[in-house]
Amino acid sequence: EELELCEKALQDFLDTKRVAFPRFYFVAPADLLDILSKGTNPQLIIRHLPKCFDTVSNLEFKPDDKGEPSKMAIGMYSKEKEYVKFAGDCSCDGPVETWLQTVVDSMRKGLSSEFKKAIPEYEEQERKTWLFNNSVQMTVAVSRVYFTSEINEAMEALEDGNDEAL
Repeated sequence: EELELCEKALQDFLDTKRVAFPRFYFVAPADLLDILSKGTNPQLIIRHLPKCFDTVSNLEFKPDDKGEPSKMAIGMYSKEKEYVKFAGDCSCDGPVETWLQTVVDSMRKGLSSEFKKAIPEYEEQERKTWLFNNSVQMTVAVSRVYFTSEINEAMEALEDGNDEAL
C-alpha cells in the first residue's frame, strides 16, 4: 500500500512538471526524474535536450571568469552541428521547467532574428553564399517565402494577359 502511495505521489509530481513544461510529456519518466534532479545544472541536462527538442543537441554557454561554461546560454547546435545564435543571452537558472521555457523563447527569438537578417540577404548575395551563411531551417523558410511571392506575381501577370508568366 505504501509503495502504491509513493508511486501515485511520484506520478502526480511528474504530471505537475509536465503541465508546467509540456515537452516533458514526450520524455520517459526515468529521464524526467533525471532532468528534475539535476535541473539546477544545465550542463547535466544537455544530454536530454534531444528528448525535449527535435534536432537540438546542445547549447552554447557563455564562459564564466574561470573559462568554465556559465548558466547563460548564447546559442544552440543541431544534431548536424549547425549553430544558431540566440538574439540575446538566455539564463538557465532556477527551476528546470522555467529555464527550459526560457530556452524555447530564446530559440524562437534567435530564429526570428536570423529570418529578418536572411530575407534582405536573399537578393543581395549569390545563392550559394547565402545558403551557407544561414541555417538550413532559415534557407528553407526564406526560399519558400520568395517562392510564394514569385508565384503570386506570376499569377497576377497571368491574369493581366501574360500567357508565359509561369
